Amino acid sequence: MSNEVLFKLIIDLIVALSHWLWPLVLLILLLVYRRPITALLGRVRKGELFGQEFELEPEVNEFQQAVKEAEKEIAQLPPSSDVDAGESKQTEMDVNKILDDSKGSPELALIRLSNLLENESKGALGSMGFLPRNKRLTGFWPMQELGDRGLLPKSAIESLRRFWDLRNRIVHGRGDLDEKEILRILDIGIDLLKTIRSIPHEVHTVEGVVDVYDDPECRRTRRESKGVIINSQGADGGFMRRIFHTTKTNYYEPGQRVMWEWNLERRIPEGWYVDPSDGSNKKIGGSLDFVGRPVEEI
Repeated sequence: MSNEVLFKLIIDLIVALSHWLWPLVLLILLLVYRRPITALLGRVRKGELFGQEFELEPEVNEFQQAVKEAEKEIAQLPPSSDVDAGESKQTEMDVNKILDDSKGSPELALIRLSNLLENESKGALGSMGFLPRNKRLTGFWPMQELGDRGLLPKSAIESLRRFWDLRNRIVHGRGDLDEKEILRILDIGIDLLKTIRSIPHEVHTVEGVVDVYDDPECRRTRRESKGVIINSQGADGGFMRRIFHTTKTNYYEPGQRVMWEWNLERRIPEGWYVDPSDGSNKKIGGSLDFVGRPVEEI
């Protein structure tokens, strides 16, 4: 046998061996590293590995489960029918805006939803006087504060945290979610918004602003302050109509939802006012200066 023929036989043998050795080597590698590979795939929702695309979404599934648990827990709380009616109308309007945004830009719709959840948390804190005036409140902080104060069930806080994590991944580009996945997160997030707004909470609404007088006959108008009439809806469904002094004389408008905030350094003496509900002169006792900010301003 010539050297040339022998060399060709050796080459053919090497090629033949490579065809069946490569799958064997790959099988051995998969068996040896099956646990790390399984863990890696469990953490990846969607990304690229060696040019191969994966679409796995455990975080989204966990978010959905957390929202379902929050719905069950909050459904057991005492209802507040008057608050729910008003919130339901506003929620319907907000949801329609989110859906409109999602047709053109799911990311924009996600930002709108996150802003609504953030403002809802600020509103809940502010309605009870827990909203700092000199601190920038952004991101997840208001939601975490509600949890720390025990004002929201743990399941609701967990749902908000998971939503915020997913939102940050998408908005800041740390994820590779396609449009369908973002729309799914939006769909679950809308359920979360409805759930959070169904929680009984205090709501303070401006009925109107009236002049305050220094005399019972209501002849000498006080210039430095006025009276703001506030209708307060309690978490238990109770209702209160009260009037407070305020130096923000051109600040409030009827229908505004306001925070429960006061200027602790200024107390305004008693006076009198004409009640617009019946036209009678009534006394307004001395009080701190009411400075509650409208929710939309926050």
